Amino acid sequence: MRLLVCGGRHIAVQKRVWRILDGIHANHTITCVIEGRSPLGGADLHAQRWAEADGVENLGCEWLGA
Repeated sequence: MRLLVCGGRHIAVQKRVWRILDGIHANHTITCVIEGRSPLGGADLHAQRWAEADGVENLGCEWLGA
């Protein structure tokens, strides 16, 4: 399953995002994470790091001026 992660930059707790992604992955194998590739943190960065740690394909969008 391809999963789009879209959330606020105010989400500071990586462990919480990872727990949610782990739960989804356990029930519906995630084959690709699509996220906004925000260098400012938040849900996008946590999802990117989760995908990298779990060896899941990661498609990040490089926003100009972010």
